[in-house]
Amino acid sequence: MYFDGVAWWDESHSETWDGDVKGYQWMFPDDDGNYDKAIKNLRGRNMHKHTKESRFLAGVCLIRRQGELVGIRLPLLFYIGKNVININAYKKYKAGAILAAKESEEVHKWVEGTYKPPAEGEKSVFYKNDPVTVLDQVGSTRKDALEKRNNETVWDVIRRKTPPKGFPDTVWNATRNEVQHVTAGKRKIKDHREAANPYESKYGEHWEAEMNERDPVLKKVVCVTVLIDHMMRETSTAHADTDRATDWMIYHDALNQMTDKETRVWMKQQTLQGKISGRG
Repeated sequence: MYFDGVAWWDESHSETWDGDVKGYQWMFPDDDGNYDKAIKNLRGRNMHKHTKESRFLAGVCLIRRQGELVGIRLPLLFYIGKNVININAYKKYKAGAILAAKESEEVHKWVEGTYKPPAEGEKSVFYKNDPVTVLDQVGSTRKDALEKRNNETVWDVIRRKTPPKGFPDTVWNATRNEVQHVTAGKRKIKDHREAANPYESKYGEHWEAEMNERDPVLKKVVCVTVLIDHMMRETSTAHADTDRATDWMIYHDALNQMTDKETRVWMKQQTLQGKISGRG
């Protein structure tokens, strides 16, 4: 067993203290690592406790480079406001996020290429397949009047010779004048909700990261594989050009999400330079 070449990792979930904006100050522990005196000294300064814990993954290691031992701190991984979950839970939440996107009624989030009002001083550009609601004179009531007569698009309005019931002549003439210069062809509209995975359809190769930040459930959790990837990547980087560049190890305690059967299967499928060691 060797100690150089071993990276020691663990999570920290810590509640933090501070005073009000007038009384904010740093706190330092005593020689025994005790913060009680520092906290006691702050009493009477309108103290409050942060509602969110400081949550992060931290690591240290001892490396030997050209015969010299050096202790280093490895980069932190922050996941404040999130709970660590196993792979099965993440798969379940991910499937739920995709289904929620497919059933979403938020057109502005998932439909691209729809009509957008022109900037000041510019003219509107209409396509034949634009819905009648893009026209200035058509509100919800007049939209219903048109749709009852199968007039749902700008092209339908152009082809119609007489105003439908509910349109005064002046309003109908203004509506017709508005679409005199319709653009040939159809507007290219893409509704990502129709895809098997709306996130992948809209965001491409970075779809999973976007989903994790945008979905209201996933934004509150982090999959254990993110922590493992971070440990492996940063440990590998730290040991490059050292005596343990190819046989370094990682130590982590027996976190349930990490010792889960599916996580162990996933780890065996990864291409790793080092090894993971732990108790439990």
